[in-house]
Amino acid sequence: IVAQGPPPELTARINVDEPTYICAIASGPAHPRTLHHEGVYAHTSPVYIDIDGRQVAHEPDVRWCLEYLDRLETLIREQGNLENGDQLAAHLDVLDRARAVYRGRLPDRAYKLL
Repeated sequence: IVAQGPPPELTARINVDEPTYICAIASGPAHPRTLHHEGVYAHTSPVYIDIDGRQVAHEPDVRWCLEYLDRLETLIREQGNLENGDQLAAHLDVLDRARAVYRGRLPDRAYKLL
């Protein structure tokens, strides 16, 4: 947490010396128009901060994503409600393209281990 406070506005400054990402989270008390009456919650998409051409890529996070894709493939193969092999092939193609993106974010030494 780099800043917190009441609405309607909040400003924060951070010093960044390595690639990272930031996001904003807003939470508040329960409201009758929310799905869950315990409170309200919102989370922005991450804002990626690249430095000197280096992108955000925390190896443990990238590996978690690759493992998630493997688990998702298993789930699709075992429990997917697919009409034919073409649908399975389309799903597998998307997963393979996602894997390529994540593998490209691993350091060279780590990629060779996959």
